[in-house]
Amino acid sequence: MIELNERILAAALAVPSPSRRVARRDVVLLNAARVVAMAALYWVFAQWLFGWQSIPRSQILAGGTLMGALAITAIALAIAVGRGRDPLARSRHWLIAPTVLVPLALLAWKIGWSAIFGNLDESPRLGYRCLVMSMTMGALPLTLLSMTRKGEEPRHPGLLGAAMGVAVGASAWVLIDLWCPVAGPMHLLRGHVLPIVLLGLLGVPVGKLVLRVR
Repeated sequence: MIELNERILAAALAVPSPSRRVARRDVVLLNAARVVAMAALYWVFAQWLFGWQSIPRSQILAGGTLMGALAITAIALAIAVGRGRDPLARSRHWLIAPTVLVPLALLAWKIGWSAIFGNLDESPRLGYRCLVMSMTMGALPLTLLSMTRKGEEPRHPGLLGAAMGVAVGASAWVLIDLWCPVAGPMHLLRGHVLPIVLLGLLGVPVGKLVLRVR
């Protein structure tokens, strides 16, 4: 037993532990790569593949939906990335709440603010372009975001992964809202809410694979 303990200690000492500066640098680089990847994919779709939408919107309408979406997304990212006061990680309730409420809050804000301006008409387009854009912009950033907490979640890696997926999906929502002027409820459900749900589901296996303590 003593020999086994010595071998384990020797193996642990042989693997260098990164300093806090290196760890912070890696987190910054991963987050920067996440933002750049999402922005680059957005540009490819909005400017090259699908083209910019030409339906006019007032600045107050567009700005209001954007500011509300940004606030909700900031909360989702803070909960998904932050650790909270619990030294082990966030509790199950703190992870479930944003996963469920963020898509509903984004939908409610978009419909509520657009209703003030009478902008709830459905589009002949079903929303699949928005769906494809959101999923493409979210898949790689979800992986990069999970790498910032690699091997650090001792209790609920799947739930944390789901919360990260929803947070990334909410970030994609903000960009899609700049591109897509449609606020019809069915269009929003198919093209804007569904990708957030799918990214949340994708985050479960990603979390179990990347985030769990080994």
